[in-house]
Amino acid sequence: MNIQDVFRRIDQVNEKDERRITDLETGASGPQEIVYSKRMLHWLSVLSPDPSDELRTAVYAQHIGRFHKPRNTYPEGRA
Repeated sequence: MNIQDVFRRIDQVNEKDERRITDLETGASGPQEIVYSKRMLHWLSVLSPDPSDELRTAVYAQHIGRFHKPRNTYPEGRA
């Protein structure tokens, strides 16, 4: 499986995110976690011109399915 196939599979999960946003830097809009993944991948390329596929996958997938359990459902503070 190539890296683009991996990104498509991650996007298949994140396209179910009902929250829609527009990235003010790029103008991209869509499900929040897909827009976020693309923004993070862009910044990785700025900071590291030749990242490994493993690092690119980790950056792109860091919020996969995050919308299933929103942050506001977690208790405040840390134990």
